[in-house]
Amino acid sequence: MKEVFDPLRQVWVAATPEEVVRQTWIQRMIGQLKFPRELIAVEKELKALPHLIEEKSVLPNRRIDLLAYMKTMKPLLLIECKEAELTQDALDQAVSYNHYVKAPFVAIVNLNEIRFYPKKISWLPTYFELLEALHG
Repeated sequence: MKEVFDPLRQVWVAATPEEVVRQTWIQRMIGQLKFPRELIAVEKELKALPHLIEEKSVLPNRRIDLLAYMKTMKPLLLIECKEAELTQDALDQAVSYNHYVKAPFVAIVNLNEIRFYPKKISWLPTYFELLEALHG
């Protein structure tokens, strides 16, 4: 099986279709959208997220695809990666994860498409645009 290098986790991972989507978006987030690489969590269980450590007993066994943090380590953007068409089920999944994560912004993505919420736009704002939208 082919592998792809994950620059954030510093490991080679199987190049599954969903992993290719995840790695494509990591590259876009860091390169084009200026998200600080040290503030992006990849493929983490809810129980392993720094801001949820205290709540381990009430968290389901779920794994987020991508989570960008603010410098204060508060969640900023939760991203759910899909290999196929973006559906209402995909959005529902991301929203259900965000019930625990509490990021102000959520997106679902595939290789060719993005749906960003709460603003219903089909592009991903830069890191600084998200911070500005949040803090005015």
